Amino acid sequence: MLALATFGFTSVLFIYFVKRDVSFFQIFLAEFFSYCLIVAYLLFRRTLFSRATIMAGYLLIVVAMLILLLPFSAPALLFPYTITYGLGVIMFFAPYNILYFKNIKRGNLEHITKYWAIGIVAGLFAPLIGSFVLAKFPLWIFISCAVFILLSAAYLTRFVGRQKYSYTTKEVLTHIRGLRTLSIIDGSLHKTSLIVVMVFSLQYITTELNFGRFLSIAALAGIIVALPMARISDQWQKRMVFIWPLSIISAGVVFSFIFVKSFAGFFALALLLKALLSLLEPIRGNVMIDKKEATNPTTWISRELYLNIGRLIMMGVIAVFIYFGNYTAIYSFIALQMILYPVLLYFKKTYTVIS
Repeated sequence: MLALATFGFTSVLFIYFVKRDVSFFQIFLAEFFSYCLIVAYLLFRRTLFSRATIMAGYLLIVVAMLILLLPFSAPALLFPYTITYGLGVIMFFAPYNILYFKNIKRGNLEHITKYWAIGIVAGLFAPLIGSFVLAKFPLWIFISCAVFILLSAAYLTRFVGRQKYSYTTKEVLTHIRGLRTLSIIDGSLHKTSLIVVMVFSLQYITTELNFGRFLSIAALAGIIVALPMARISDQWQKRMVFIWPLSIISAGVVFSFIFVKSFAGFFALALLLKALLSLLEPIRGNVMIDKKEATNPTTWISRELYLNIGRLIMMGVIAVFIYFGNYTAIYSFIALQMILYPVLLYFKKTYTVIS
């Protein structure tokens, strides 16, 4: 349900904001402040609840959507919307990940690929629906559709078992020792698709329907390749064999965006990048399952903390580069991290058995 609302409605809102004179700088600055609040929340919340926290997350996203109906300009609404939405999303995912991975077996990449595939599948058709509603109907109808989906999902949380997860700030900061830097880079790189494929495409795309079509085609490029690669990796039990070439090729593709001068070139590179990321992100995500106790709730809370520190850094750096109009630096920064990840993985000797 959240994937449907995210890919069908909140993702489509990027073109809504851009068409109303919101700059890329403002978008990424709002994202930066959102992740500042998310990191603070994870550090000092201390207690999460499987049912209540997930429901609160859904309701906060509803509030975020309703903020857009206030009688103010789009630039004025961007920051409260983005910050409220971001907090709602982390309130959903922190306990959801604990529940999802509590019975997972080590070395099972296909399981985590299916986790990612939920979003990929939703991204295949949801943007078409959301963009059509946004283009053909008033904003309040678009918001109403999103709110209906979110409230339906919130109602379904009544079937989630009641569990309580308590932790200290020290525990969440130290629990995944040895994987903290890798998780920061992983979190940062997780936003590559948002930055390069989704937002930067709006340099070329000017209508809601075309934006929805583009997002759906990009999702299709990812869904074709992800699960077969997961099965092969699980059979071979050799993560590094895949991480090295995929990371280097992805870095090369990202760097190639510097030389793109037309939508055709951007479109081709974006589809290739989306396919590569759909292969690479589950493998990076599976490092935690291979190396840490997946049934321990603190593992996933700590991972979320460091992932979001990485996203905070990424959004802040991107905002600064955009402010100075240096898109070459943006692509170079992302590409450098893609190469740095397997290098760190190698020198930390993270994989000694599964290599």
